[in-house]
Amino acid sequence: MSLGSISGKKVDVYNKMVERLIMSLNLKDPETVHMIRELAAMTGENLTTAVRVAVKERMERIPEKRVGLAKWIMSIARETAPMMDDGRSSREIMDALYDPQTGLPL
Repeated sequence: MSLGSISGKKVDVYNKMVERLIMSLNLKDPETVHMIRELAAMTGENLTTAVRVAVKERMERIPEKRVGLAKWIMSIARETAPMMDDGRSSREIMDALYDPQTGLPL
């Protein structure tokens, strides 16, 4: 039996080629890890299920209005960004806006 941690590669398992997808999440915050373990113990779920259910519940609580607003703002940004490029560098734009001696707006 050949197993490895190669994501998205075909691996030989008992002479049968199967696709193996390995996902991983590396949490470096001890408090977060502790809370996930505590949640899993409280619910009787494994760590993956505890995290998946918690994230799903959180996502369901985010108002659609807020998600829609973010999408609307991003669509405006994509549409207007090309209009904002007049060929000047950021330094040239700043020099045109502020007095070089006082640093105050012109």
